[in-house]
Amino acid sequence: MPSLISNQLEQIYRGTSMPEDERRQPFVLLLGERSRPAQAFVIFEGRAMAAPSLLKAIDLCFKMIYVFDVEYAPQCYTTWEFVQKYVFEISDNVKGKMGTSHLSVA
Repeated sequence: MPSLISNQLEQIYRGTSMPEDERRQPFVLLLGERSRPAQAFVIFEGRAMAAPSLLKAIDLCFKMIYVFDVEYAPQCYTTWEFVQKYVFEISDNVKGKMGTSHLSVA
């Protein structure tokens, strides 16, 4: 399985014009059909962490972005901002300053 994920990552990276050091991390990778993904992963620093569902992958990805104080990628800024404000109820002026006390580990 690791080689399949590595191959998927290479295809994703090859399909972008961004230099490797400018790629936003972490991100969610889904394998399977678009309407029914078979597997979900969070990719961080080139490593894949399996998640039991898409929802758990999004949850883990957001928490990693928050804990490591990573800027939201411009392409999905509004989505992550929505998750921050309305799912986790974290205000704008809190991101990156509160540590991990507001995030529960699920």
